[in-house]
Amino acid sequence: LARNQITVLQDAENLRELSQLTTLSVEGNSISSIPHHVEFIVYCVPSLHVLDGEAISMHARQEAVQRFSLPEQSRLRSELQEAQGVCAALKDDLQDTIMELKTAQDERDA
Repeated sequence: LARNQITVLQDAENLRELSQLTTLSVEGNSISSIPHHVEFIVYCVPSLHVLDGEAISMHARQEAVQRFSLPEQSRLRSELQEAQGVCAALKDDLQDTIMELKTAQDERDA
């Protein structure tokens, strides 16, 4: 399968149902710029033998399973939730700072 529109990880996950898919190319697609996209695709599509013109080794399959197995997904999900919490707190701090600056400017202008 080549000349496709596989651009995000979710697209690769949707390929899981194609149990006869043995060859895939994502070269030139935006998914190819995502870290660990090769491992993720190999994990999602175990029927693949060739990805981007390269044979998939047993070692590559083992790494893919290790990286994206359920325990690893849980760990990554926890890290993501923690990072989202930090981002939300930073956003709140930024909004508070903006309000303080506006108040100070209004007082100065009055």
